[in-house]
Formats: sequence, C-alpha cells, structure tokens
Amino acid sequence: MKQRYVVLTIDTIAELLKDYISNPDDIPPDAMPVKLMLKPTEAGKLAIEFVSDHFNPQSLTPLTVKFDLKRIYSV
Repeated sequence: MKQRYVVLTIDTIAELLKDYISNPDDIPPDAMPVKLMLKPTEAGKLAIEFVSDHFNPQSLTPLTVKFDLKRIYSV
C-alpha cells in the first residue's frame, strides 16, 4: 500500500481545534498557538498551548477535543 504524507502547520491544527470545540468561548478568536506538545506514553494524543488576554481565569483547565474524522470538506 502506498503512503502519502500531509504536512500541517500548528496554525492549521489550531483552526481545526477551534472548529471542533463545543463552546467557541473556550478558545478566543485572538488566541495564538505557541507550543505543540507530544507525550510518548499517551499514543495518539497531542496538546497545543495557546496564549490570549481574553482567557477566563476560572476556566484554564485543559480542554479535551474529540475529532470526528468522518467530516469531509471540499476545497
């Protein structure tokens, strides 16, 4: 079977996350991704650190986003 790689930037992944979260206020529009983190013991998971002046201090716990990979977008 042949393979093909798709290269994504951290900005593209951040925009995807914003589309998948249930509450749009969880990640403000001005939030900037600053760090992409992988943990080898947690296979298949990654984390992105965002910075923004508009984060609610009471809701700074990590968000978990589940991707529905069945979504298809035409370009």
